[in-house]
This record gives sequence, C-alpha cells and structure tokens, in this order.
Amino acid sequence: SYQIKSNLISVRYIGNIKIDENGGSSAFVYIPSFHTRSTAEEFSILYGYRTISDGAAYSLSGGLSLNKYIVYGDNIDQRDNYLGFPFEANFQLFKKRKSPLRIIYGLIPIGKPTALGSGFIIKGFGNISRNSYVGVGLGYGFGYFKKY
Repeated sequence: SYQIKSNLISVRYIGNIKIDENGGSSAFVYIPSFHTRSTAEEFSILYGYRTISDGAAYSLSGGLSLNKYIVYGDNIDQRDNYLGFPFEANFQLFKKRKSPLRIIYGLIPIGKPTALGSGFIIKGFGNISRNSYVGVGLGYGFGYFKKY
C-alpha cells in the first residue's frame, strides 16, 4: 500500500487451495493422502480513503481484480478467468509518538526516542464476482511508524 495525503493505493494478491484428504491405512498406521480439488487466485488494485486519528488508522478501499479459478477433475481441469470488484476495510492501532525502547519487561528505557514499534490490525476483505467471498483477518506488525 502507498498513501498520498488521504488517498490510499493498494495492490493485493490472494490465493487459496481447496484440498481433500483421502487417507488410507495399513495394518498399524493411518497414512494420509491429499488431493487438490480447486485453486483460486486474485490479482487486484484498489483505491480508497485512509484517515488517522489519535494512534489509529481507518481505511476503506475498492477496485478491480483479475481472478483465476481452476477445478481439478479426474481427466479434465475446468479453468475460468473473470473480473471482480475487490473491497477492503482496515482498522489499525500503532505507536503514535516516539519513545525510547525498553528492556526487562518494559521497565528500563534504552537509547533515544524512536518511532520503532508494533501495531495491530483488523481487516475485512472480499471480492464480488462470479465466485464471491468475504473474510476477516487479524495482524501484527513491527517497524518504523511515521510520526502523525
């Protein structure tokens, strides 16, 4: 993602695989066997709005995606390419001001104040298309956060 003022531009890739488990067993041990039933891939570009308020960021984006869906059969694979409308909503908490790093359970500060810190994110995402889906994700990041 890249932010210009309050405009947010994102590029996204999502891929999933549906797998069946067909296990067999010998006299003493169960031996699992896996078979791929289908794969779905999405390549998308999104444009949206992002705002920041008191150590939290909110964003809402939508765009256009190229999707590829493959169903694996016994003899013939069915392939399908189509366009979709991807969307994404994010809520992120991050370190809003510079402070020194701390060691020993955060009790002893070391060094000069820095923007190095961690952040948490809750994300809702999906795609409206021939094979639509929605999802929710939780994330944790560590890095340098811009001073706001």
